[in-house]
Amino acid sequence: FERGKTELIGLALFLINEEDEKELGYRFREKYWGKGYGTEITKGMLEYYFKQMKVGKVTADVNIANVGSVKILDKFMKPVREFFNERDNCTDRRYELTKNNWLQQWL
Repeated sequence: FERGKTELIGLALFLINEEDEKELGYRFREKYWGKGYGTEITKGMLEYYFKQMKVGKVTADVNIANVGSVKILDKFMKPVREFFNERDNCTDRRYELTKNNWLQQWL
């Protein structure tokens, strides 16, 4: 929600992927794209994973055609591989960030 408003702008997800790794995800309504919400939620979720949940590594998968999310993840995480996502029929890129790298970058 935006401050003072009641319309849901999107959602954030804490997931466990097929490799049993902690993964972050988010989706926003299109009219809220490009307003910094993706960057804000990614930073907050990483902080929560590492400080509160005490995980050692976080991953994120993104469709490489989703330029906005690719830019966001490039700010925070390291790309490690690309793979074909059969469910969505697209090429995804896997990103990772370890707690040690997060501590060096953001604290």
